Amino acid sequence: MGTMRTASILSILLALFYAVPQGLMTSYTNVTALEAYNMLGSNMFNLVLDVRTQSEYNSGHLRNAKLIPVSELASRLDELNPTDEILVYCHAGSRSSTASQILVDNGFQNIYNMLGGITAWIVEGYPVFIKYPSIQEAINTASQGDAIYVASGTHYENVLINKSISLIGENKELTIIDGNRNGTVIHVISPNVTITEFTIQNGGSLLPGSSLWLENVVHSNTISNDSIDIWLNSAQNNTIYHNNFLDVQQPDNGYGSNIWDNGCEGNYWSNYNGSDIDSDGIGDTNLPWGGVDQYPLMSPFLFGDINHDAIVDITDIILSINAFGTASGDFGWYEPHWFARKDVNEDGVVDITDIWVIIDHYGDEWQ
Repeated sequence: MGTMRTASILSILLALFYAVPQGLMTSYTNVTALEAYNMLGSNMFNLVLDVRTQSEYNSGHLRNAKLIPVSELASRLDELNPTDEILVYCHAGSRSSTASQILVDNGFQNIYNMLGGITAWIVEGYPVFIKYPSIQEAINTASQGDAIYVASGTHYENVLINKSISLIGENKELTIIDGNRNGTVIHVISPNVTITEFTIQNGGSLLPGSSLWLENVVHSNTISNDSIDIWLNSAQNNTIYHNNFLDVQQPDNGYGSNIWDNGCEGNYWSNYNGSDIDSDGIGDTNLPWGGVDQYPLMSPFLFGDINHDAIVDITDIILSINAFGTASGDFGWYEPHWFARKDVNEDGVVDITDIWVIIDHYGDEWQ
């Protein structure tokens, strides 16, 4: 009787086991690439875990992802925190499912498996960070307007940016461009350049102490210096305006040789603490800001944003139409700056081209 009773109980338990839906048998959660992207944006995860191979990781990975190949995961669990919220991904979803199960079987409590892997992530248009053999090669092969996402690591090279691109590092402290004390580390000669999340260091004797050189006329180059080493010090003989400087240290103006405005407008400085007395979008107190800028902008610069309210809209079009036909040299061109700023393409006259440029950027808003 005891044996029969035991067998009966075992049969019941087995039946209950197989009746449990697969989703309940596993204690990890499947999420789509879209859901993962939104959860990352909300800083939900303590860790992003890539379980592919090193070569796959180098070819493109999620920002700040930790690499542990699935074949090594069981022996490296001590590198992970069992209570962390962890997003796991691979190429297409198979290896990440295996890895997620290994984790939950070992007591990890908050595991999320990204369905479709990095393939689905890329299909959604989300960025991946690549370990480039050379940043310069990546720039050379890029097209105008491209974004280049650079993986963490130290790149010993001197970079020339001669096209309008965005250069984005994976981690501002760990993504380093080092000039090895040999000339300028980054030399920017194109407008519409964005450089963020880098440590840029060790410029050489070409421009003593300089890491970043903005040559001739450079505008709309958004430079973020949130605890990173982008230096404008000792950059000489430049006209630098219509840039957005986010917490950039005070420049030394290249021994006084640089010009920081176009005659009526300078740059936006996130730490500018002056006032706009006449409400024209240009700071009127605490000048020159940083010891260099006589016309600091009150809001971030956008092409076509004539009234500097950080959005290109119908007001900007109307302001440009009202100034139609005015030209450099006309009374009021620089004072109080309203005519000159409507010359969007800076050819010395407010004409139909300026209006079309504003229309082309209609709806752009500072993010």
